[in-house]
Amino acid sequence: MKVFIVYCHPSEDSFTSCIRDAFINGLKDAGHEYTVSDLYRMDFKTDMTEKEYLRDAYYRNTPDLADDVLAEQAKINASDAIVFFTRCSGRKRLPNWSGGLTGCGPMALPMEKRP
Repeated sequence: MKVFIVYCHPSEDSFTSCIRDAFINGLKDAGHEYTVSDLYRMDFKTDMTEKEYLRDAYYRNTPDLADDVLAEQAKINASDAIVFFTRCSGRKRLPNWSGGLTGCGPMALPMEKRP
């Protein structure tokens, strides 16, 4: 199986990086392939440019996608699974677009709810 890992945390000295590393070790032990996109190390920009907005807002099907976007699309297309690891915070939660647990699961619970 080919797994694409999207990792987003500002520090390599974090609980989230430990979870990522343990997950990768499990993939290796099981003989799976993986690719990691580390959004902080890539200096990933979350802001949309006006050109991108106009293309997407009017459903333009033009070949003017940036090379970095095309590279990430290629990683997605080459994968059998996608895993997201994001920063966990004790009191604040990051957006969770999937509707399920965050990458850290129970670690995202508010402090007073933890056992």
